[in-house]
Amino acid sequence: MTYRDLLKLYKSGSLEEEKRKEIEADIEKQDAISEYLFEEGTVPGFDELPDTALLTNSSSAMDFSLKEENTSSQEEAAFLKTIQKSIRRAFFKMGIVVGSVVLAITLFVLFALPHLVSLFYYNPGEVVGPVTEWRNTDRMSLDMAVYTELFVPGYYRETVISTDRGYGEYDIRINQTASIDGLFTNVSGVIKRNELLLYDTNYLKLPSSNVFLRTEETPGLPLSIINDDGKVSPMGASGSPEYALEKLQDLNEDSYYLAYVTLEHLTGYDDFISWFHERELLWSSVWCSVYAEDKHSSALLTNIGFSPYVSGSDMYYDEERYPYLRLNGPDAYSMNGEDMKTHFISMLRYMQDNETFLEMITTAQGYGHPMSSSIDTLIQNIEENGLWLNGFAMVAKKESIFKLSEDERVCYIHTTPMR
Repeated sequence: MTYRDLLKLYKSGSLEEEKRKEIEADIEKQDAISEYLFEEGTVPGFDELPDTALLTNSSSAMDFSLKEENTSSQEEAAFLKTIQKSIRRAFFKMGIVVGSVVLAITLFVLFALPHLVSLFYYNPGEVVGPVTEWRNTDRMSLDMAVYTELFVPGYYRETVISTDRGYGEYDIRINQTASIDGLFTNVSGVIKRNELLLYDTNYLKLPSSNVFLRTEETPGLPLSIINDDGKVSPMGASGSPEYALEKLQDLNEDSYYLAYVTLEHLTGYDDFISWFHERELLWSSVWCSVYAEDKHSSALLTNIGFSPYVSGSDMYYDEERYPYLRLNGPDAYSMNGEDMKTHFISMLRYMQDNETFLEMITTAQGYGHPMSSSIDTLIQNIEENGLWLNGFAMVAKKESIFKLSEDERVCYIHTTPMR
C-alpha cells in the first residue's frame, strides 16, 4: 500500500486511530515544511542531497511500516520537489508582478505625473484653437498680445516661446518681432506654478503713475499741483506744462522716445485718427488712451488704451465672445469708432476672463492689480457713453515730438527713452 492510498483512507475516515494520528502528524510536518520554503524560497542544501538521503530522511521522519518501499519514498521526494518548484514559480511570478508595478510607478512619476500636476496651473504653451499649417496660437502669446496692447504702449509683444519642465514649471522667452529703431530686445523668465519671474523686470514695466495731464474735461485723472505765487496749476509726469516743453529741448536728435501726448479736449476715435494722419506721423506706433470715469468722478483706469494697427491678426481667438480682439493691419484703416470700441471692449473682456495671467504678470513686476476697478463698470461706461480719447502715445524722434507740441490740439507731452 502506498502513502497516497493511506491519504485516501485518511480522507475517507477508514484508518485506525493510531494510523490516523500518524497521518495528521505527517500533514502538520508538511505544512511546516511548506511555510519554511515559502519564507526562505528554498531548502539549504536540498539540491545537493542525493535521492537516497531524501528517501532516508523522509522514511525516518514518517516512521511507518511502508518506509522500506522504494516507490513510496520516491513519490515523497517528488512531492517535496513539486512543492519547491511551485513556490519558486510563485516567487518568480511575484517578482515579475512586483517589478512590473515598480516599473509602472517609476514611469508614471517620470513621465505622466509632471504633466498631470501641470494641468492645475497656467500653461503658457497651451494651444488655443485648432492646429493650422501656418501657425498655432499658444496661450501666453495671445495673453501677452492683449496685455501689452492694453497697458504697454510702444512695447507690443505677441510671441512667447515656452519649454515645459513639468510640475507646473516652464521656461519662457518673450520675443520682440518688430522694431522701429532696428533694435530687438528679448527677455527670458520662469513660470513656476502660477508665479512669474522675469529676468529683466523693466522689460514690460508699466508707468508708475498717470502719464497724461488732467484737464477740465478729464477730472477723474489724478492731479498734482504746484503753487506759483499763489496760483495753482496742474502738473503732469514731466512737471508743469511749461517745464515739460522745456524738457523737449534736451532730447537727443537721433534717439527714439515714447511720447505720451495729452489732447486739449476729449476726442472721438474717428476725429482723432483723421487728425493724426494729417500730421504724417509714424502710424504703426500710435496708441490711443481711453478715458472713462465712474459716478464719483474718478478715472476707472488710467494709462489704458488700444493700438489700431498692431499685428496678431493671424492668431486664433473666440470671435463670437471677443469680436475684433485682434486687428488686421490693412483693414484697420477702414475701421471706424464703433469698430474700435468693439475691439477695446473685447480686450477688456478677454483680460477679465484670464485673471490668472493678469495677476501673474503684474505681480512679477511689483505692481498691484492694474484693473482693480470693475471691468464691468468700465465696459458699461464705454457702451453707454462711447469711446473717448484723452491722449495718445507714439514712438518718435525729437523733431516730430517738438513739432507736435506746437499743435493747437496738444496741451502736454511727457517723454521717456525707449528701453
